[in-house]
Amino acid sequence: MLKGVAASEGIGIGKVMIIEEHSLDYTPKDVSDTDAEIKRYQDALEDFCAETVEQAEALKESAGAKEAEILEGHIQMAKDPMMDGEVTGMINDGKCAEEAIDVTYTKYMEMFSQIPDEMMKQCFRRFLTK
Repeated sequence: MLKGVAASEGIGIGKVMIIEEHSLDYTPKDVSDTDAEIKRYQDALEDFCAETVEQAEALKESAGAKEAEILEGHIQMAKDPMMDGEVTGMINDGKCAEEAIDVTYTKYMEMFSQIPDEMMKQCFRRFLTK
C-alpha cells in the first residue's frame, strides 16, 4: 500500500497517478552515421509527442482543458523549429542525439530561467524533466 502526507482529514477515493523519476544519464559518443542518428532522434521525438498527447487527453478528462495546456506546451516546445534545428545541426556535426538534446535544451532552460515570469519558468522546468 502506498502512503502519503494527508492534505486534510478523512478518506479520499479516486484515481492516483504515480510519477516516476527516470535517469537522464547518457554517455556522449561521436556519431558517424548522422542520417541514422537524426532518424533515431526524430523517432524519439514523435514517440514523446504521441505519449504526451495521450497524457494531455487523459488530463483533460480528469482535471480539465486548462491543466492539459501545460502538456500541450511541451509538445510545441519539443517541435519548435529553432530548437529542432539546433539539435539536428549538432547531430550533423557528429554528436549523439542525447548530447545534442542536452546541450540545446540546457541552453534554452538557462535562457528561460532569466525570464521574471515564474509561470514560464515552471513550465519550462516541467518540459525538461519529462
